[in-house]
Amino acid sequence: MKDIFKGQLVRLSAMDHEEFGKAYATWNRDSELMRLMDSGASVLHSVKAGKDFFEKMVEKNSPEHHFFSIRGLSITGLDETLLLGSALVTAKTGVKAMARMP
Repeated sequence: MKDIFKGQLVRLSAMDHEEFGKAYATWNRDSELMRLMDSGASVLHSVKAGKDFFEKMVEKNSPEHHFFSIRGLSITGLDETLLLGSALVTAKTGVKAMARMP
């Protein structure tokens, strides 16, 4: 997948809805991550529900919202294909990111 932005430790690439659905279904089972993300009760979602959620989120957002995948670089000792998280970049609010380290 082509890099969109590349830093010293991570790179941003295009969002793959299918991949995010699988990742979020797994991440939702991590109680510590869910506790840090939200104070409410965690709800488990299927892979299909996660994929549908991301597709709808991208469709309903304005053209000034840009979604990316966060991936590590090989110098960090991580597999470069491993999905670490997601980032939303907007002109008004800047960057909102969520990452889960393996």
